[in-house]
Amino acid sequence: MTEELKKYKKILCDELSNSLPGKSAHDIMYPKTHINLIANRHTEPPKKSSVMIVLFPYNGFLKTVVILRSEYDGVHSKQISFPGGKYEKSDTNLINTAIRETKEEISLHIDKDNIIGKLTDIYIPPSNFIVAPYVAIIDSLPKLKKDPIEVEKIIEVDLNEIIKCNSITSHKVYSLNSGEIIVPCFKNKNNIIWGATAMILSELREILLKLN
Repeated sequence: MTEELKKYKKILCDELSNSLPGKSAHDIMYPKTHINLIANRHTEPPKKSSVMIVLFPYNGFLKTVVILRSEYDGVHSKQISFPGGKYEKSDTNLINTAIRETKEEISLHIDKDNIIGKLTDIYIPPSNFIVAPYVAIIDSLPKLKKDPIEVEKIIEVDLNEIIKCNSITSHKVYSLNSGEIIVPCFKNKNNIIWGATAMILSELREILLKLN
């Protein structure tokens, strides 16, 4: 691990162990149409899940990796997300869920020693999931291989672009629950990152702004 990466790791470890931006950062990217979904919240308890935010060095700063989910009969079809998924009893904890799902979806094994903390849990009304976002930092990104069923595309995101003051915009998307809606988003080349993924990325952005 380079000295620069060690510096980022230490600062991020410290920031993740302190008070997090949480809701204030999430609200920046919250789709307003989801307010109605909160009002009509599911009667069942939220299902537990976790995702892995993998950070790696790029051009003197950091990148992360997200996936475009394949088309399927569900509310998150064709949406961009961090690698991750539903907790299984065999996982024993949500860190193991994130590690397992990252391995399954993009063939990337994350050692527990690489995990430096977690961001604020986030509730996703359309699918009734509560997501624990774990943060890992690695020396470099190896060659990845997407799951042919669950993943349409693997996307690298330059976090230098995300922290720019003009990185947040809005875009019209299609939601299974609400039809065509305009949502706050991050644009990464031709990719639109919105919803829970954008909310998680917004909290990470608030932390990364302190590094520059």
